[in-house]
Amino acid sequence: MVTDHDSHSPWITRAELDGALIIPLTFPAQEQIGDEPFLRAIFEAFDIRGVWLHHSQWLYDRLPWIKQYRPKVPIIDSLHILEYKGGGFPAAAVHEDAFIDAHHVISPQLKRWMIETQKVSSEKVVLAPLGGLTSSEGTGFRARTVNGFTVSFIGRLARQKRPELFLRFAKRASKRFPEVRFVMHGDGELDEVIGHLIDQFGLSDVVTRRSSEVPISDTLVESDLLLITSINEGITLTTFEAVAAGVPVVSSRVGSQGTLIPPEGLLPYSADSFLRHGLVTLERLLTEENQRRSLWKREREAVTMFDRLQTATSWAKGQISTWAQK
Repeated sequence: MVTDHDSHSPWITRAELDGALIIPLTFPAQEQIGDEPFLRAIFEAFDIRGVWLHHSQWLYDRLPWIKQYRPKVPIIDSLHILEYKGGGFPAAAVHEDAFIDAHHVISPQLKRWMIETQKVSSEKVVLAPLGGLTSSEGTGFRARTVNGFTVSFIGRLARQKRPELFLRFAKRASKRFPEVRFVMHGDGELDEVIGHLIDQFGLSDVVTRRSSEVPISDTLVESDLLLITSINEGITLTTFEAVAAGVPVVSSRVGSQGTLIPPEGLLPYSADSFLRHGLVTLERLLTEENQRRSLWKREREAVTMFDRLQTATSWAKGQISTWAQK
């Protein structure tokens, strides 16, 4: 396992990695043009049966070298999300498509983008979602509590998730609907900024903050609505978790969120439109319980259909087992 970005790696001590060689690269690496001493050493020292690539530009750039010197070694990349401008890693995958045997994608939106927009062969694009990572059994619709209404944000406090937009929404909504309270569950790089915004907006009595150490189930059990404000996504795992807990989801219209969330639960991408339409949606769900139940029911049906697809874990195990048997 080779990584090319600094990161926290809590999985590194898991039993699945016992006996694995783990190499975190430090850049810039000193290599001559046209030569790959590190890769060459790996391929000479080990019986490489396959290459699995996920979010590593360093490795994308070296796929031509691998295919030139080890043309029979299969290469698969795993893609999760179209990045802001230019596509990010999916764009790199398209650029190096000639050297890749299969593209694994986790959402219908990304599959369509690869095949219809980028003209990648449909035979090479495999849709296998991240099923099984959260509970999908569910406990039925969660009826609203008698007093109040709780809207929750669950996720990293990072620019991608736009937690500041959630606070802007809370500020506007609390003025129109004083019975609504808000929960912000998560932490991250914007932690300090979010604290300042809560004070600046005067939301200390309206917004409850929780760190990622608190189980998500604790927040969902008291939520009436999960609000996803992200600027970019594939399909959020929190959508699956909320629906399984009986909580309907309203989300920005990004990525493949529309795979699980019907039109009445999707909000415009731009911040101002998100706020304007979001308040209308909140009023409808706040005053008409049957509308909230109907939204959850349609999402539950979509999740059930999506769960019938082969999962990423199952498909990956099948591929790796094939490599091991060669």
